[in-house]
Amino acid sequence: MGVLGGLLLGMVGVASATATVGGIRLLPAVFTARSQAAVVIIVALAAIGAVLAPGAPTGLAAWDAVLRGALGAGVTLAASRARRWAWIVAASLAALDSAGHALTWLALVALGLGVGAAIAGRRRAVRGDQGLVIGAVIGAATIQVLLRLPLARPSYASAAIAAAGAGILALSGWRQSRRRTRRRVIGLAAGLGCGALVCLGLLALSVLQARAPAEQGLNLADAGLAQARAGAVSRAGGDLASAQVDFATADSALSAWWAWPARLVPVAAQNLTALRVLARQGSAVAGPAAALARSGHGSYLTSKGGAIDTARLQALATQVQAGETSLAGAESALGRAGSPWLVPPLAHKLSQLESKLNMLGADEAEVGLATRELPGLLGAGGPRRYLLVVQDPVELRGAGGEIGDVGVLTADKGRLSLSNFGADPHVNPSTNPPALSGPAAAWARAEGFALQRYPGDASFAPDFPVDAQVIEQLYREATGVSVDGVISVDPLVLADMASVTGPVSVSGWPVPLGTSNLVPVLLHDQYAAFAGQARQDFLYSVTRAVFARLTSTGLASPLALAHALGPAVTTGHLLLYANHPREQALFTSLGATGAMPPVQGDFLEVVTQNAGEDKIDWYLRRSLAYDATYDPATGSVNATATITLVNNAPASGEPSYVVGGGPGSPVSPGVNRMFLSVYTPLLFEGGTLDGHSLLMSSQLEEGRHVYSQFVSIPPGGTAVVRIHLIGTITGASTYHLEVAHQPTYVPDQLQVALRPSPGWSVARSTGLVDTGGGAAVGGGPASGARSFSVKLEPG
Repeated sequence: MGVLGGLLLGMVGVASATATVGGIRLLPAVFTARSQAAVVIIVALAAIGAVLAPGAPTGLAAWDAVLRGALGAGVTLAASRARRWAWIVAASLAALDSAGHALTWLALVALGLGVGAAIAGRRRAVRGDQGLVIGAVIGAATIQVLLRLPLARPSYASAAIAAAGAGILALSGWRQSRRRTRRRVIGLAAGLGCGALVCLGLLALSVLQARAPAEQGLNLADAGLAQARAGAVSRAGGDLASAQVDFATADSALSAWWAWPARLVPVAAQNLTALRVLARQGSAVAGPAAALARSGHGSYLTSKGGAIDTARLQALATQVQAGETSLAGAESALGRAGSPWLVPPLAHKLSQLESKLNMLGADEAEVGLATRELPGLLGAGGPRRYLLVVQDPVELRGAGGEIGDVGVLTADKGRLSLSNFGADPHVNPSTNPPALSGPAAAWARAEGFALQRYPGDASFAPDFPVDAQVIEQLYREATGVSVDGVISVDPLVLADMASVTGPVSVSGWPVPLGTSNLVPVLLHDQYAAFAGQARQDFLYSVTRAVFARLTSTGLASPLALAHALGPAVTTGHLLLYANHPREQALFTSLGATGAMPPVQGDFLEVVTQNAGEDKIDWYLRRSLAYDATYDPATGSVNATATITLVNNAPASGEPSYVVGGGPGSPVSPGVNRMFLSVYTPLLFEGGTLDGHSLLMSSQLEEGRHVYSQFVSIPPGGTAVVRIHLIGTITGASTYHLEVAHQPTYVPDQLQVALRPSPGWSVARSTGLVDTGGGAAVGGGPASGARSFSVKLEPG
C-alpha cells in the first residue's frame, strides 16, 4: 500500500465515521453508548499485539511480554485522549522510520486518520466520544509499528524515534486527563522509578564485588594462553586453573540474590546477563583448558626411550573434544548475550572475549585434529612407514634442493626408527629406470626434468604434494616398497632438531655439531674437508646421529620439539605429505605441506633451479620487486616484476664440487647457471635481462602461467631480470596478492608496491603501508609466503 493509499484510507475512515445523511449520523453505535467499550476493546487488542511484538526489554520472556503489553495498552489509552497534533506527529515518525517495513501501511493509515481527524475537527465534526475512539485506533496502530522498528546500531535512531513517538502520545494524553488521573500516573511512575533505583544500587554492589576477580581471571586466562602457545604448558595449566577460580568467584557475586531484581529493569537486565555470561563461560572454558594443559605436558606423553605414549595421546583427544564442546557452548552463549543496550565498556569486553574465543576455537580445532590423527601417524594401529628425504638448498630445486639422502622412518606404537638411510642405488637407478605417469610426471617433462634417470631432481616442482607423489612412485617402482607418506628436511631442520637434542659428535669432525655450526658445515664446509665416498659417509653420519638422539632419548616435551620446528614449517624447510586424506588435512592445517595455493587474485613466485650440477647456491642472493597497478573498474592489472640475482661465488679457491668447473661440468668455475621460472596468473608482455630483450618459454601449471629461461651469472656478478605482466583478476574493489617463497638458504629480499589506477585511492591495506602518494608499499626479508591486499575507493 502506497503513501497516498494509506493516507486516503485513514481520511476516508474519519469521513465515514463523521458523515451524516439527512441529519442522521452514520455508525452511531460506535460513538455513543458503546464508545467506552470500543476504547476498551481497542486497548485490549493493542496490548495483545504488543505482547506478540519481538522486543525483549529484559530478556525474561514472560516479564517482557507483560512490559510490552502494558506499554501497548498505556500508549493506546493515552492516545485516545491525546491532541490531534500528537496523533499526526507520532504517526509520522512511525511512517518515516518504518519505510519499507511490512507494517508501513499501518503507520500510514494511522497518519491518515490523524490528518482526517484534524481536518474534520476544524469543521467541529469530531467531538467527544468520536475523538476517543479515533485516538485509540491511531495509538494502537502507531504503537504496533513503533514496537517492531529494527534497532539501528550504533546510533539507535529507531529506538529513539520509537521512544519519541510513544512519549508524545503518552505525554499529550496525560496532559488531557483529569487531575486525579494525572496524580495517579505520577505516583505510579515515581514508585516504579524508586524501585528501579533500588535494583540498580543492588546491581552496582554485585558488580563491585565481581570486578576484581573477573579482571584477574581475564588476565590469568590471557597469560595461560600465551604460556601454552610458548610451550610452557605447566605454567599455562596453573594460570588457567587460577583463572577458573576467579571467574567462578565473579559469577557467584553476580548471581547473588540481591542482584536478581535488576533483571526486571530494562537495559540493566541485558548488562547483568552479559556480565554473568562472561564470568560463567570464562570459568567453563578455563577449567577444561587447564586440565588439557596439564595432560598435554611432555612428561605425560613421553616414556623411556623417547617413544610417545599413543594411548595417553588418544585419551588426550577425548579431553580436547570436551574442550571443543565447552568452547562451542561459550561462543554460542556469548552470541546470545550480545545486545545493543550494553554499556560500551562491557560491549567492548564482550567483543574482545568473542574474538579471543574465535582464535582459541581455531587453535582448538587444530589441536583436536592433531590429537585425533597423531596416534595413527605414530603407528598406534600398526606400523607406519614414511620416506625421509634430505634436500640440499645450495643446489636449488623448486621445493628446496636436490634430494641427496633417503631413508625410511618407521613409527610403531609411538616409537620412531630410521632405516636404509643413504644414497641407495635402488633410488638412483642407472639402468631400467622406473616409469612415471600422471599429472606430476607431465609437469616434470614440461619443465625438462628426466626424473626416471635423475630422481634426485624429484623436488623440481614448487608444490611439494606433487613432488611427494613422484618421489613415492620412483621409490615404489625401484624397490617394490610402498610408504604412507613423505617427510622432507634439510640441514636447517637438522639444526633446529639439535637445539632440542643437543649437539652431536661425529667421527671425522673435530668439534660437536649443533645449532651454531651444523648448517654451514653441512651446506659448505664439509665439501672442502671431504671428497667422494668420505663426504657421503660424513653426511649420512650426521643425519643418523641427529635422528638417533631424537628417537632414543626422552624429550623434555614434544611441545619443545614442535616449538623448535615451527619456523622450519613456516619457511618451507620442513615439508610433510601423507597418503591418508585426514592426515594430510592435519598437515595442511599446520601449513606444512608446501602446497602451491590456489589463485585468488594475483600471485607471484620466483623459482631458480640449479643447472650447473654444483653447490654454488650457497653464494646466491636473490631479491624481488613487484610493482602493480590495479583498476577496480575493469579488474585489469599491469605489473612489473624485477628479479635481482647476485652471485657472490669466487672464480677460484673453492672445490669444483661447490663452484663448478670440474671435469664434465657444464659451466666455468664460479658461474651460477640456473633455470629461472616465474609463476603468475598474468600474461607475459615482454622482458629484459640486464637491459637486453628476453624471451621466455611458457607453460601452464596449477592454474597459472610459468615463464622460464636459463640465466648464467659470472663470479661476483649480478643479473637483473625484468618482466612485464598484464591480465585481469576478479577482485572488484579489493586487490589481493600472494607471494609464495621457494625455500632458500638465505631469505629473499622482497619489495611490493601496489598502485590504484587514476581516479581511485587506497582506503586500507593489509601487509602494506599507504605512502600517501597513491601507492601502498611493503616488503622486507621473505623467508615464507607473504600476503598483501589493498581496498580501493573512488578518490
